[in-house]
Amino acid sequence: MKPIFNRLLSGVLSVAMTVSAMPVVSAHAEETAELYPYAMFAASNADGAITVNAGNFCVNGNIATNGTIVTSGNMNINGTKTEHADESMIYILKKLNNTYFSSDDVDTYTEDFVLEDINININDPIDVDGTIELTGNINLNSGIKAVDDITINGEVKNANNAIICSEMGDIYINTSNVSFTGLIYAPYGDIVIDSDNLNLNNVVIIGQTITIDSINVNANYSRETAALVGIESDVDDDLDIELYAMGDYNDDANAIDIEWFTDYTDSCSYKVLCSDDNKNYSSIATVSDDTSYQYLITEDFEKRYFKISLVTELGQKVESIPFVVTKTEDGYEVSFLDSDEDGLSDVYEIMYSTDVNEPDTDEDGLTDYQELYITNTDPLVWDSVQAGISDAETDVDSDGLSNIDEIVLGTDPLKADSDKDHFSDGDEVAYGTDPLNPDTDGDSIFDGDEEALGFDPLEYDTDKNGVSDGDEYVKQTVNEDRYDPKLFKDNLAVPTLNEVTAKGNVNSNIKISEYKGDLQGEERSYVGKVIEISKSDISAGKLTFTLSDAYSIKEYELFGEKSNGLVICYNDGEDTIPLDTTFDAESRTLSADITAKGYYFVLDVVDWINSLGIDMNDYVVEPEDSTRMLMAKAPATIASAVLVAASTTAIADIKIKGQVDIVFVIDTTGSMGSYINNVKSNLQSFVDDIEKAGIKPNFALVKYEDITHDGVDSTQVKKNGTSNWFMDADKFKNAISALKLGDGGDWPETAIDGLEVAHQLDMRNSAQKFIILVTDANYKVDNNYGIKSMSELASSLKKDNISTSVVTDTRYKETYRELYETTDGIIANINGNFKNELLKISDKINEETNSGYWIALKGFIPKIVKLDEKPSATGTADSDGDSLLDRKELKSVTPTSYYTINDYIKKLYNIDIVDVKIPVYDYYSDPTKVDTDNDGIDDYDETNGYSYTSPNGTSKVYDGDPRHKGLADGVVGTLTIVSDNSSQAKFWDGHAFLLYESFINDTLDFSGFARGFKFTEDGDGTIKNNWNETPVGDYKISPNRIVSIGNYSSGDDGWADISGSSGSGSSGSSGSSSSGSSSSGSSSSGSSSSGSGSSTGEGNGIHFNMELRLLYSSEDGTEDGAYVRSYGNNAALTHDITSDQLETMLEYENTVDHYNFVGNNCAEIAGKSWNTAFDDDLDYRIWTSTPTPAALKKAIKKRDGDFKISFHDDEWKNYINKEVVDW
Repeated sequence: MKPIFNRLLSGVLSVAMTVSAMPVVSAHAEETAELYPYAMFAASNADGAITVNAGNFCVNGNIATNGTIVTSGNMNINGTKTEHADESMIYILKKLNNTYFSSDDVDTYTEDFVLEDINININDPIDVDGTIELTGNINLNSGIKAVDDITINGEVKNANNAIICSEMGDIYINTSNVSFTGLIYAPYGDIVIDSDNLNLNNVVIIGQTITIDSINVNANYSRETAALVGIESDVDDDLDIELYAMGDYNDDANAIDIEWFTDYTDSCSYKVLCSDDNKNYSSIATVSDDTSYQYLITEDFEKRYFKISLVTELGQKVESIPFVVTKTEDGYEVSFLDSDEDGLSDVYEIMYSTDVNEPDTDEDGLTDYQELYITNTDPLVWDSVQAGISDAETDVDSDGLSNIDEIVLGTDPLKADSDKDHFSDGDEVAYGTDPLNPDTDGDSIFDGDEEALGFDPLEYDTDKNGVSDGDEYVKQTVNEDRYDPKLFKDNLAVPTLNEVTAKGNVNSNIKISEYKGDLQGEERSYVGKVIEISKSDISAGKLTFTLSDAYSIKEYELFGEKSNGLVICYNDGEDTIPLDTTFDAESRTLSADITAKGYYFVLDVVDWINSLGIDMNDYVVEPEDSTRMLMAKAPATIASAVLVAASTTAIADIKIKGQVDIVFVIDTTGSMGSYINNVKSNLQSFVDDIEKAGIKPNFALVKYEDITHDGVDSTQVKKNGTSNWFMDADKFKNAISALKLGDGGDWPETAIDGLEVAHQLDMRNSAQKFIILVTDANYKVDNNYGIKSMSELASSLKKDNISTSVVTDTRYKETYRELYETTDGIIANINGNFKNELLKISDKINEETNSGYWIALKGFIPKIVKLDEKPSATGTADSDGDSLLDRKELKSVTPTSYYTINDYIKKLYNIDIVDVKIPVYDYYSDPTKVDTDNDGIDDYDETNGYSYTSPNGTSKVYDGDPRHKGLADGVVGTLTIVSDNSSQAKFWDGHAFLLYESFINDTLDFSGFARGFKFTEDGDGTIKNNWNETPVGDYKISPNRIVSIGNYSSGDDGWADISGSSGSGSSGSSGSSSSGSSSSGSSSSGSSSSGSGSSTGEGNGIHFNMELRLLYSSEDGTEDGAYVRSYGNNAALTHDITSDQLETMLEYENTVDHYNFVGNNCAEIAGKSWNTAFDDDLDYRIWTSTPTPAALKKAIKKRDGDFKISFHDDEWKNYINKEVVDW
């Protein structure tokens, strides 16, 4: 996340001090230099900033202070005496360092310097990182400088042109006699001199306060020293330094672990400061070469304040904003300081230029916090929304309530309907319902829905009939937005639910969607899409399907009656019931009354019965003898037994016909005319031979020529209306007859293109699959599918169990050998006896199709499948090769129920027929499919337990659900929340995001996202630099692959901060800001960010795979270049996620259309997504009012099971989604 900081300087800038122990400034220099005007100056504005307790106080020179001067004896100032001077401290540390403390003879010490001796002679400069303490008879002939306090005890016999300088601390001189010439300088501290005899000969004394206790004080202004000091500070005004500090309570050590961040890179020491009142701070430690400190709590306290300070080499003092440690029942709580207690911590007040001491900076009636986090208004502008109306009184969401009214009520000023009950907040207040409770009267109906249904939202039982409003059935109409939009696209039968009677408001809960589960099977007799009506308690309704113009309404004649064959059917998840269906030819609509939610579909009943090989004319009951049934001698392949008398209830097994999909791929170039006629002429005998073998064939027809000569679209599927398939041999012969011969150009044709078109047809996995290639020519490799050779195509066909035979000239037997041998087909001679040649292929088909045992599995309509053997209690067959025996996949080795065909026939024809029933087997998983639900997890794993090991080493075994997408309880993957932050002190820095790892083949709805990327293999075998932008919308993901989700504001090129902007995760600075002094509330001038800093439009909002792109791309675009991001300082948490939870999370994320540094940043979206999915309360604002990666990381680390991800380890690289989608 990238803050838009104001330039932020913490407190006062740096200071420098020097004492002249070198040759005095020359007379010429003194004459030309501008002289510091004061012999004594105290910068503090306190009373008694200069205090002198002496019988006589005489100064030959000017004295001044920003506070007051207090003396106890006679005072004689031979110069000016100025109180409340409003003078700034002068900072000259750079000048002192360069002049006195940079030569080779300087003695430097990295720790405290303590020296006690009878006689101490200081002839060379001393520079100390800590404190200086001298005790003895001291001759000071040079300069001494310390970062912290300087204490001098004993006697200062001689101090000739000396410098005593404390960079950050105080100076204490406790001696019996002092004789001093030079500079005493403590720009951030107090100067205390306690001496019996005090002679200040030619001095300049500068500090925050000056206190002198002596019998008599004589001080003379030194022009030489004043020339050294000058009148201008030597700090760099353009130097911005960040210093942020934060603490964390360490329960084990009973300590506050303090850490800080600064972008100041030169060597320096840090002072750890502590206060009980946020006014008087004392130094508790000096730290060098580190940015952390552990403060041990030895005695309990209620509240303490901590901050860090440093002084640069220029004398610039920088202090962090204090943080507060407060006693709690469980230990201590750490938080940022909020001086005005408006909910907005000082650090953010300074960033946004609001007043740290005023809760309502612009005096518009809203606190600064409320404007930034609740109303999204500008805390610096009284009327930032509507001119002339304060932000408190304006109504941002137009719900009839002002912003301040909504805050008082607790409603959301940015949402007209806070509780999402379809009743605006203003209307709820006017009506008397609770705007924070979607169901005020507790009758299970939303307040806003009660009016639409004629109920009173304040009455549990409006009509006082003893039935709650929520249990009343009400007639209503379903709005179009309750339908899955996909039902209106590419659908032969578009549903409409009218006149529905249901509990509650159907337009708040009902869902009408497409069903694609395993109950549907692969049968071709469905017209249009199967729909599921869910999430509503329906008692009655009128369901209508409108047939599209693409559907050709058929006319079947059975029993002397005509029908279109179409019936609306209902299934409750177990049993299918055909409904009384009416057809309106003019509107092309089918309608039926319904009484429950569930699955509904349009079935072409006649087509379905024909596909089973059953001729219903054979089962008519003669009117003159209702006890006698005219039963044709049904072929053994159709039925081995049926009911033989009306009074007979015994049901014998009905043998199911084998199902075969056969695709003829025919070369239609000019030389093929006679051969095509041969196919047509001999097709009937081919079909008869197959049907005699107890097989029901479905045919498809593909014609091809030469795409290099006749055009890329010259390969075509010849349709049967809207279907690719023919069940009627005569219709198929007519399609062959209609083939027109083309040119083809040169002799070789593009057979591979024709074969792949056939390969991609909607063949049934449950059927035996065959392709028959008919050609008199060689082939070219050219095709529209990128297939590189016939060998590649043959392997692909074999993988899908498609047997391919070739009818061609004997010259090309070797040419096509790899194709037919690899796929277990045969070769036939196109110039031989065509009938006999085709019968060779039919024999092959019959042999393969009847090599097993065909049964019907339970579904919406029976699903016809082939097993390797008839089910039995001792069976050993594993038809699908998934390591589960067929008898283990079936619920029983005998039929579990029977499907009554005449129930469907009677919905079409007014006729009595034999009660023909099909035995069906219920099942745990489909014994003919390795993966019943096509979710990417094999039935074996779902049956025996799905074992998953995450890249971080966590292992878990899940129960499966072979017939429904995902695992048991709807688990479809894992969601991991990641927050990367280099330092709690650098709270704004880093990035938070989500990783969704799918266990299944899935399509994710990213339609509301701002931007997205996907891996595109470029052949180099790595994932690096292969991430390209892809349109938002549906995103396909394969099992055990990961997609990242995060909020960004990305640039025109799609990069979200390649060099330190939003989502950077960098550990360096992400904005030009300096630390601020929260106690004073001061800040440097700079541009102010108004409002909440929202970014909207293209590139602003949620991105998918942006993190993976940053993680696995190099800054310079080369394979050897450093990765753009590592997110190496992360904390992560993982949780199983169900399909419903994932859908709920994505619904929320698809509404996020902007990036906002304050309230809609990466941490907010990641945290809120997690909480939305799992109904959790992960606190992404754990110790700041603003969501930040640091806060979220801290919250994650408090949870059991947190871990760290090493993204550039091989384990993680292997898990990145590479769009390996083959489902």
